[in-house]
Amino acid sequence: MKKLFVVLFVFAAVIAAVLSGCQDGTGPEAPVPETATPTFTITDTPTITPTFTITETITVTPTITETATFTVTETPVLGCVMFGNYMDYSTCSLGLNFTATVFQKFSGVEADTATRIMLMKCDDGNVEVAIYSDNGGCPDTRLATTGVVNLSGDLGWVSLDIPDTALPAGDYWIAIDSVCACIDMDSPGTILAFNGAGMPATMPTCSHDWTASWKMLVYAACD
Repeated sequence: MKKLFVVLFVFAAVIAAVLSGCQDGTGPEAPVPETATPTFTITDTPTITPTFTITETITVTPTITETATFTVTETPVLGCVMFGNYMDYSTCSLGLNFTATVFQKFSGVEADTATRIMLMKCDDGNVEVAIYSDNGGCPDTRLATTGVVNLSGDLGWVSLDIPDTALPAGDYWIAIDSVCACIDMDSPGTILAFNGAGMPATMPTCSHDWTASWKMLVYAACD
């Protein structure tokens, strides 16, 4: 008990002394803080410039102007052309003298009404031109004829009237019985020649005297 009292007395004396020093400035000095050295990190932040591409699709709608399509020809076409050879010849480039009736075949004819036959004249004299039907690749029935016509005067295209003749689509023959016929050597075709045949209402045979791969300058026309 005596020892406890002594300890408490000493502790109280120490506390009193500390408090006394604080009041008169003689107590323990406050610790001086150390000089603080700041620590920092410099971060270099780059400037970012965005790069981008703008893609623009431009659609141009053209303006379409309709242009008329037409064919210029020097051939004096009377009415529409049904079938035949109507090349741009103003005069006959080659005329052949025949002693036969020559038949020229034309395939794939469209339906229409023939009103005349145009013929390239190469000599004066009598001529007859006719249209025949086709029967298995041979001239068959006479459908229209100009009759015998006497030609004279200037050479070139002449118009020979025939009765209006309605022709359905198909193959046909144009026959010429004349002293002369104009030939287009550059246009291949089928010619059958019958010596002395004339222009019968029906061809009795397909047995011809000779053949050639030319085209005569003749065509059927319509109004």
